[in-house]
Amino acid sequence: MNQRGLTLLELMITLAVAGVLFALAAPNFRTMVQNNRITTQVNEFVTATTYARSEAIRRGGSVTLCRSIDQATCAEDGDDWADGWAVMEGTPGDYGEVLRVWDALTGDPDMVEQAGENVVVFEGNGAVDRSLDIRHNIPACSGDQARRIRLDRTGRTNVTRQECNP
Repeated sequence: MNQRGLTLLELMITLAVAGVLFALAAPNFRTMVQNNRITTQVNEFVTATTYARSEAIRRGGSVTLCRSIDQATCAEDGDDWADGWAVMEGTPGDYGEVLRVWDALTGDPDMVEQAGENVVVFEGNGAVDRSLDIRHNIPACSGDQARRIRLDRTGRTNVTRQECNP
């Protein structure tokens, strides 16, 4: 009588090969997950700059993008945008309606503005009162996983890869 199935030796060899393949794939999977998280977080900020610019043009007046810890008001100090940000009608000191807010980022990233600023104002023509230069970095960053987000004076946003902080 013929029996179908695997012998114990065949099963052990299959599990050993699967273990080796998993050990080789796990670091690449971790890197892929980190890259996806970074891309998602940076895209959220780019969405905020695009939204603030389009609202300023649509309204024909000033709209502010600011770092916000409570997602209701602009933070008075600090330069880590990973705490969250908000888009508000008006200018610092004369805010109107809160148009949209973004919560703090997960995974403990750093999103530091190089000049230490936490507010940028979009004018009715889409231009900004000053440029913005933010470096996004995560814990356990490796290679060129860090990102540099630049908002130029015309209100356009550009993202480039950067080497991680040492």
